[in-house]
Amino acid sequence: MPKLPELNRRQFVTGGAALGAVAAGTATAAVAANATAPTVTDPQALRWLDGATPPLHAGTTWGLPWARGQVQRTQAFVLRDAQGSTHALQTWPLAYWPDGSLKWTGHAVPPAVAPGAGWQVQPLAAGQSAPATAGPVLKVEEGADSVTVDTGLIRVVLPRRGAVLIASVTRGGVEILRQGRLVATTEGQGTTPFEGHVENLSIEQRGPQRATVRLQGRHRAAGRDWLPFDLRVYLYAGGDALRLMHSWVFDGDPQRDFIRGLGLRFDVPLRDAPHDRHVRFAGVGNGLWAECVRGLTGLRRDPGAAVRAAQLAGTACPPMDSWHPSVRNYLERIPAWGDVTLTQGGPDSFQIKKRTK
Repeated sequence: MPKLPELNRRQFVTGGAALGAVAAGTATAAVAANATAPTVTDPQALRWLDGATPPLHAGTTWGLPWARGQVQRTQAFVLRDAQGSTHALQTWPLAYWPDGSLKWTGHAVPPAVAPGAGWQVQPLAAGQSAPATAGPVLKVEEGADSVTVDTGLIRVVLPRRGAVLIASVTRGGVEILRQGRLVATTEGQGTTPFEGHVENLSIEQRGPQRATVRLQGRHRAAGRDWLPFDLRVYLYAGGDALRLMHSWVFDGDPQRDFIRGLGLRFDVPLRDAPHDRHVRFAGVGNGLWAECVRGLTGLRRDPGAAVRAAQLAGTACPPMDSWHPSVRNYLERIPAWGDVTLTQGGPDSFQIKKRTK
């Protein structure tokens, strides 16, 4: 499969969709009005579009084409590496040929499985099931008021209805996120804040390697319901990434309703001291903006090499009794940044603002 051209954010939005660097089969298909069946060249072979495994692999999903009659709808699939060992794989049908055979299949692997050179997705013989594989198992628990997805590393609770989309995210029994909400603001005759309200929740996939939960609703404020949204939450077995795909429809008056912002807001429980809290914004490639809430580097008085190294690395500082007294005794006089905001005003730039208190 040829590498797709690079798209900026504006092109991505206006184009509707773009395929990122994911594992994909090397296949070619004859597309013509009178074409009979596509010709498939080694559809099982996998490769990364960018040529190498990405540095951040939080679970991967891709699709494979099949020639007419090549794979029956009841056949199972297995993922094998170059040595012939099998790995965790989730498979589902995407499209069928008129004769009922599979035309496209979808596949997903967890973060612990990173396909490389020589890996293949292979259909098994009719009636044969895929062998069991080791690793974390993703679980989906349904309740009357919410759905809980446990990846083996994090637990995510999603209410079925209401203003809260994601009630909580816990890791190792410790809550790290809560009260996730969709927010929108409009401007015109003043600024009006809106919150997304979930009206319907459906489970589109429930594992064993990937779960997909779909949330549908509208933004609401002051008795007005508008901006219908569709939010899908993707979670992988053994993963700690919360992957979201958010789409929405503008159904307002283009002459009066001017959208100022759309986003997702979480409450984050903060337990550490300000000098052990860190704010990070990831950019393209290896770009990263990182800073602690209360900076102890660059001061007139040096807290010590160990403290400076911890702050630059984004880790907890050593015990305060090891700090230089000139910093330890006057810690409350050092400013702490209480508000850090990233604003993307265009497709090629962003601005970071921060303020104390």
